[in-house]
Amino acid sequence: MPVPDKQPLRLALIGCGEVTREKHAPAINRLARVSVVALCDLDAARCRDVGTQFPGAQLCTDFREALSIPVLDAVGVLTDPASHAELAIAAMRAGKHVLIEKPLALVTADAVRLIREARSANVIAMTGFHMRFHCLIEQARERIARGDLGEIETIRVIWHSPRGDKGIAAWKTTRATGGGALVEIAVHHLDMVRFLLGTEFDWIHAASRNGTREDEAAVLAARMLNGVLVTGEFSERSPHEIEVVVSGKAGWLRVDCLKFDGLESRGYYDVPGQPSVRIRSLATFVRNLPEGMRTMQRGGDYRISYEESWRHFVGCVRQGIPTAVRLEDGLRAVEAVNAAVESVRTGQPQRVGLEAGL
Repeated sequence: MPVPDKQPLRLALIGCGEVTREKHAPAINRLARVSVVALCDLDAARCRDVGTQFPGAQLCTDFREALSIPVLDAVGVLTDPASHAELAIAAMRAGKHVLIEKPLALVTADAVRLIREARSANVIAMTGFHMRFHCLIEQARERIARGDLGEIETIRVIWHSPRGDKGIAAWKTTRATGGGALVEIAVHHLDMVRFLLGTEFDWIHAASRNGTREDEAAVLAARMLNGVLVTGEFSERSPHEIEVVVSGKAGWLRVDCLKFDGLESRGYYDVPGQPSVRIRSLATFVRNLPEGMRTMQRGGDYRISYEESWRHFVGCVRQGIPTAVRLEDGLRAVEAVNAAVESVRTGQPQRVGLEAGL
């Protein structure tokens, strides 16, 4: 049932790890008429830690206790990927709307179960691909759809995120439990490529390197069903970088997701070092600086994307309409990730199997 606009949307967050504490919780706290009434984690200390951001929320270590709260409207499933299906299905069967962190699941069968359960329960369900709500990614998608770049030839993506070993959750150390640069990080960009191009993956060829953890770095090459070629580079041991570069027959576009002025475009004959191109880039920086300063005060567009994804979810729940990021999108990303993982195992390119009949 839709939640009236004047009534607070009552939310439970299941999973109080780093991503909840540092990203989801601050984002939710910036939303109007949203009340976190319960926090749940197997580790009571983590639950209490996040609880400082939500005074008055009920703290529990059993998700069933959170789901039993009579006034509860929706649930954020923010745990390790292997537990997503069990927790989200329980929430759906309790009649709660759900936002599920990426990756939606580790295996296709669980992603399909989630889709079918959401339909059966008639609840609003969303995969937590917050990067779709990054304002520069949204602008890039509009330019591509408008034809500014002409026919797309290639797209390359990079996501580097330095992650130390101290205090890291055990599940983040192996791909089988959801960790590593392919399963935990590349899933974002695999979805983003689909989002920007409006098509699916055909095949993927990937390689990775292990250290003290599996898949500390990975690269991939892929082809989309419409023929666009894709390259990707991912690392958990390198300085922060999140970038998308799209090349077309009429133009070029780059998004640096960690800069407020990170959207750059060039025409077919533009050369990066020529004065007119550099002056245009400087003018863009100066024009965007005032708004950029305000953006940085809110944590930058990357962190704001978490806020905007929750705002979208809450709005859909209030109106009783489907979200723009469906569980089916989560499934397609799982299929692409699993093809990449299988390619690492075999050393051969892998076709991306697309589940039919959904």
